[in-house]
Amino acid sequence: MLSETLWLYRRMSYAIPEDYVEWATQRLCEGQDSPSLRVLAGLEPKLERDEIKPYFIKACTELSLEMPLKAEEPRTTAEVIRKIYGLSNLPPERAIDMMTELYQETNHSDPILSVWFEIAEELSLKGSGHEGCFYPLAEFNSLDEVVKKELALFARASRLALPEDFMAFIKCDRCGYIGQSKIECKLSEANWHTCRRCSSSDYQRMTSPKVRDDYFQQIESSS
Repeated sequence: MLSETLWLYRRMSYAIPEDYVEWATQRLCEGQDSPSLRVLAGLEPKLERDEIKPYFIKACTELSLEMPLKAEEPRTTAEVIRKIYGLSNLPPERAIDMMTELYQETNHSDPILSVWFEIAEELSLKGSGHEGCFYPLAEFNSLDEVVKKELALFARASRLALPEDFMAFIKCDRCGYIGQSKIECKLSEANWHTCRRCSSSDYQRMTSPKVRDDYFQQIESSS
């Protein structure tokens, strides 16, 4: 798991010298050995990353190691983040930053990753008096729980055949309908969204983890 963590940090440009030295030390403790691995484990973490990284590359070559999941596809990297979260010292804030960066790598086009952008936007509003515009405010009692819940939903979403526009769906508070909204339009007034089934204007957005959970259960039960 430590090697996956280091790969992730390198992939996201988060790796620091301590990460490389820790990786080498762990490898030696596991019984692996090579000249460059010994050098790397004994290096001073205060060195610059560019001074340490060549020893890491040499050690991998000497040990015939390949870094896991070389693919640069954002969802593949997101799955690595999901696997290592909670098993390493990855803070929830960093996990959110990483997932948001992955969404940006898709040119803001992957709906499954879009919720992380919403979470980041919500965090940027903290203390502004405008909280709750992007993500349900009630969910922010624990940022760690937000990340765990969203990573679990990401794993489920990755296994489902979801419409490209599913993140624009609503869940009606009155009748429970989940799907596309109906846009009401009147002259000289702003457009607003209503339920296609009962025309209620009381609804929740797909950014709510509870709404996505309900929607995913519908799809999972019908498949």
